[in-house]
Amino acid sequence: MLVRIYWDKSEPQENQYSFTNLDSTVQKAISLGQSVTIAPMVMAVPTWLESKCATYNDPQFGKTCVPWDATGLSALQNFINALSTHQINGTAIKDLTSVRQINASLLGMQSVRLTTTFSGYSASKMKDAAITTAGYWASAFPKKNLYLGL
Repeated sequence: MLVRIYWDKSEPQENQYSFTNLDSTVQKAISLGQSVTIAPMVMAVPTWLESKCATYNDPQFGKTCVPWDATGLSALQNFINALSTHQINGTAIKDLTSVRQINASLLGMQSVRLTTTFSGYSASKMKDAAITTAGYWASAFPKKNLYLGL
């Protein structure tokens, strides 16, 4: 079972998280004996973050943070940690055996598909952002399979 959670809906105010949709889907999967893949859609950045980071216009999600923005990366790390430690039925998501995979994303991007570059882009910045972000996901979900579209 795949569940997508949108960052902008899950953190409507800074450091205030709501994972209601995730909770109900994971509980349903557990009751059916199914495994879950969580796909956090972190390209949909919260509106409170848009004004705090360097942005570009994503064709699908509109205004979003560039992947290497330090403020955006810090907020993303907080979101990832909140998600991994969020409890369902008394167990943190990172420890739920029914959650098998995390479809991780880079800040502001679903996966790296550069058809045009945007202001401030360099291959070095993109590489560093990908490595940093992959580290956040791996640290927060050490027992899970991770998929990071590059």
